[in-house]
Amino acid sequence: MIKRSAFYKQYKISGAKPVDMVKHKVTISTFVNTVTEFLSTEFTGLVDVECKPIWDINACIKICEDYTAYFFKNLLAAIYGRDTVRIEMTLQDDLFSVAIQAEENFKIELSEMTELLRIAKSSGFSYQLSDKELILLASVKRYRQTSVRSMSKNLLRTRFTEIFFTGGPMPDFALED
Repeated sequence: MIKRSAFYKQYKISGAKPVDMVKHKVTISTFVNTVTEFLSTEFTGLVDVECKPIWDINACIKICEDYTAYFFKNLLAAIYGRDTVRIEMTLQDDLFSVAIQAEENFKIELSEMTELLRIAKSSGFSYQLSDKELILLASVKRYRQTSVRSMSKNLLRTRFTEIFFTGGPMPDFALED
């Protein structure tokens, strides 16, 4: 728990938890851009995010934005001070994957990994786990863009900001350290 409290204090992470379990369609390009930009900007040095450009603008996955943000928050807290991870996102045919790889074996405690897997399932992802890699998988659906709507509203980015920073006070780790 000491590593988790250090992560929360270092980055001023809130104690926010998911409020909603509803899954929404999110374009893969929005997912990739949001995760890449958010993690690379806010947590430089903790993760190395890679992704080839996604050109299929109709490709979507159905996920819960709250739980997705919560997954990444818990992943970063679990690895903080132990390892740097590489995240590679790929779209292949009808399957979107987020491969999270450690340089060596994952240095994540069993209880933390169990919690991460539970959160991943709640997010809408299935997963494959090995000693060095956790792969999140989601089926891809293709929807035709039939209506014009504002693309300036990125609910996923909003949920990342709230779950990480603004959704509540920082937890009191004094009792847990």
